[in-house]
Amino acid sequence: MAAVMRRHEYVMPEHPSLQDVVVAIKMEREAREAAMADQQKHLDWRFVHFAEEFNLRLEQMEQKMDESLEDQFLERTSNNEAFDSRRRHLQEGKMALLEARVAE
Repeated sequence: MAAVMRRHEYVMPEHPSLQDVVVAIKMEREAREAAMADQQKHLDWRFVHFAEEFNLRLEQMEQKMDESLEDQFLERTSNNEAFDSRRRHLQEGKMALLEARVAE
């Protein structure tokens, strides 16, 4: 029984001629180029997907940081307002005492 190599639907005879080898090499090259193009598409898609995922996570992190900074700012301003109102209350009390002494 004759051994036959099968490569991408091309049947290579057991004792190939130079022309058979050239055809087989050409078909192999075309198959590899097609496979590489397909792999490149998948690789490009993975990089695009990775970049999109990275940008999404970066935006989420920035939003969390913005919210955190905004919360800290609101907390500080509310603390400052509470402190200012106490200070204002003390100043008004001092002014009332001074006015009372001046009036005497």
